[in-house]
Amino acid sequence: MFFTSQQPYDIVISFNELVQDDVATFNIMDETLIPVASPDLVKQDRLTLNQLEKVPLLTFLARPNLWNDWFASVNRAAPTPKSGLLFENFQMLIHATIAGLGVALIPEFMITGDLKAGRLKQIHSRSMHSTPQYFMAIPNEKMQDEKIIKFREWLLQMAKKHPG
Repeated sequence: MFFTSQQPYDIVISFNELVQDDVATFNIMDETLIPVASPDLVKQDRLTLNQLEKVPLLTFLARPNLWNDWFASVNRAAPTPKSGLLFENFQMLIHATIAGLGVALIPEFMITGDLKAGRLKQIHSRSMHSTPQYFMAIPNEKMQDEKIIKFREWLLQMAKKHPG
């Protein structure tokens, strides 16, 4: 997304940094992805890599290589053919994982409540930090707006208090 003077946006929060001369960007937070499953699907505390290769791997459609990257981080090739379903957004992926349809890599900050409530559990100790991060972008012409300043300061403060 690009800002132009014709667009009504004051602030954009994006997963990728917007690089544009007339826009200031602020890193809000990094993202840590963890492999999770429903306790009903995975009875033991952790899965070995061999066990993990045998369960359906649920995938976020916009980032189809997450499982490949995760398996590479443990020096293993991702299972082929890939099994599992594709989901258009993380909320659908989270609900499918809770329902026991498979194992998913999900940003930890999105499922903190589900982990605490026992609806999901981390099934392998390896987490993965995502290269893209969450950013806030503000057009330079709006940087002095009092409401924008307050919101920016509040959001950055909350992000520091509750890191991804």
